[in-house]
Amino acid sequence: PALPRTESMKVDLGALRGDLADRLLTVELQRIDPTKRRTAAEVEMGDDDRAAVLGAVLTIAAGVLGRLERVSLERLPRMADFARVLAALDQSMRGQTQALARYLGQADALAATVADSDPFVTALRRHLDGHGAWIGAPSTLLDTLRAPDPRPRTWPASAQAVTAALTRAAPTLRQLGYSVDAVGRQAKTGRSLWAITPPSGEEKGP
Repeated sequence: PALPRTESMKVDLGALRGDLADRLLTVELQRIDPTKRRTAAEVEMGDDDRAAVLGAVLTIAAGVLGRLERVSLERLPRMADFARVLAALDQSMRGQTQALARYLGQADALAATVADSDPFVTALRRHLDGHGAWIGAPSTLLDTLRAPDPRPRTWPASAQAVTAALTRAAPTLRQLGYSVDAVGRQAKTGRSLWAITPPSGEEKGP
């Protein structure tokens, strides 16, 4: 029998890097009430139950394989093949599942969690939301953004560290609708240039 939903048990995902977070599938487990716990013998399935589960899995797999070649998505996420499988699953289940929508929604939620846990990314997003798109050198960005007080241990201390931070944060920011690109070097100084655009906004120079 299904157990009642109680308080959920979550693992802190804030320490994840963005390039890993958008390749994850998270499962939210519900805490089992002590009065509802059962022994291994009580939850062990019999042969008939195993056969029924295997038959159901094979039926779903056959439905997905029968539709997979005809699946076409306008936009593909990082795990493109997996997304097509989920779309085929939704089609085969005739509206009983929303697997693709749930997967894409989870990716957005993970990106937001990762972004909110990074003080530098948080400061960058706040600046972009207030001033619009930005283009300039990492050293200029370091001077522009104010570090929280006390200064976080992960806050970049040099232009090189800013470049590394932007490279790590780019997948997360793009998932949230930002445009993050290295766009060449300044002619006079040779410093690298980055262009960062929020989901909506006009470009402003350094």
